[in-house]
Amino acid sequence: MRKAKYRTALLIDDSNIDNFINSEIIKSYNFVENTIIMDSPLQALNYMKRCLFTLSNIPDIIFLDLRMPEMSGFEFLNELSKISGVLRAGFKVVILSASYDPTDLKLAKGNDLVTKFIHKPLNGEALEELVVS
Repeated sequence: MRKAKYRTALLIDDSNIDNFINSEIIKSYNFVENTIIMDSPLQALNYMKRCLFTLSNIPDIIFLDLRMPEMSGFEFLNELSKISGVLRAGFKVVILSASYDPTDLKLAKGNDLVTKFIHKPLNGEALEELVVS
């Protein structure tokens, strides 16, 4: 089995089923050593604020859903971008969404924090592309 590409991934999705499936796929491909799952973007934002303030436990990669009730993925990114040191932290944000809305794709491409847009469901091929990039 190959060594994991990343140390820690943060999954942010309000769907517990999607979080379970995505974490199992990530685990089965030995993509990361540790997966943190949050079903609330507000909770995830607070987690990231703590990580960036203390410069510890910063995830290497964030998988972010767009359509969530309390805060959209784009609202999350907007708030995340306001945190001091966020661009220097060096983590990747991957949009993981069922959306095929061209506006969502355009907004994702125009966001400095977003590395890639992956359509659900997550799969091994998409993870392999992230390893190469």
